[in-house]
Amino acid sequence: MNALIAYFQSLPRVARWVLMAGAAIAFYFSAVEPALDQVAKLNTQGDVRAARLLGYAGDATEREEARRTITTGVRKFGQIQSPGDPRERSVALSRRVSEILEKHSVRDHTSTVRETPLGPGPLATAVGNDFRIDRLVNDLQFDTTPERLSAILADLERAPEIAAVSKLQVRSATGKDAGPRSLRVSLAAEAWVLQRKARSR
Repeated sequence: MNALIAYFQSLPRVARWVLMAGAAIAFYFSAVEPALDQVAKLNTQGDVRAARLLGYAGDATEREEARRTITTGVRKFGQIQSPGDPRERSVALSRRVSEILEKHSVRDHTSTVRETPLGPGPLATAVGNDFRIDRLVNDLQFDTTPERLSAILADLERAPEIAAVSKLQVRSATGKDAGPRSLRVSLAAEAWVLQRKARSR
């Protein structure tokens, strides 16, 4: 080792500078450059993971907001049954509507039931290609007072058998039995039913 140092010191100054520069360059490319590449790679991975964590935190906030919205909706409007068998839903819808109208002393009413497609949307997509969602709509007409109408609508919205009150028309009732505050109400209460699509031949 001493001989190597003595040899290095015996070289001209220019040669020593050239050797030191070469050694520095070799050290840079053999040790420093790979280390810098590794640091850059780790920084990139860290940035990606940090972005994922921030995205997850943002998603968690969105999920919490969605959960609060759903909780508020359920508290205001009640649970809704998922689309089911058409016969069962038809019976359940008619029974619940009759119970609500009777509860609020609506004696005379007319009712017709019709079935229409729900149309495109997330719910229609969720059931797959073999099924479709139809709206089972109960069209009602009856006379009542403003206070009873508010209570009827609240009960309809809270009933799990009723997916939506999709139409509401109110006007002053006419006729010999109509009181001074009587209203003529037309509304549509609907349930959603699951129908198997006809197979194409």
